Amino acid sequence: MLKIGVRAQLLWLLVGVTLLFLTRGSSAPFFIAVRWFLVLSLICFVDLIAIVRTMMAAFEWTQLADDPSEKRTAAALQTFYWGAFKLACLGILGMILIRAQSVPGLSLFLGLATLAALPLVGGFFWSRSKMEIKPV
Repeated sequence: MLKIGVRAQLLWLLVGVTLLFLTRGSSAPFFIAVRWFLVLSLICFVDLIAIVRTMMAAFEWTQLADDPSEKRTAAALQTFYWGAFKLACLGILGMILIRAQSVPGLSLFLGLATLAALPLVGGFFWSRSKMEIKPV
């Protein structure tokens, strides 16, 4: 699953840098725009990984509802840890958005679009691998 996410992230980075290159005549220098896009995209990617890990840990915790052993406590702590990590990623994104006067507009848009593009592209890769579509 993580391999598909990394492939989707690399494809999105290629699309984003290409779009920034094609619009490099705007107000922000190209390398500053790419830097902001990469930073925002990386934060969003880590945020998506954190939410997946939170959901996996929460699912494991609910599966251990009748288990009185330490496994249930460990699963609860793991769920809390990943949830706090997810919250920290959202806090970082919020701080960047509050102070986003120096961030180029297209970089901001493409970086935050990572939150929507990666699940779509990753879902496409995943469905192609599961369905094993063959040429007719």
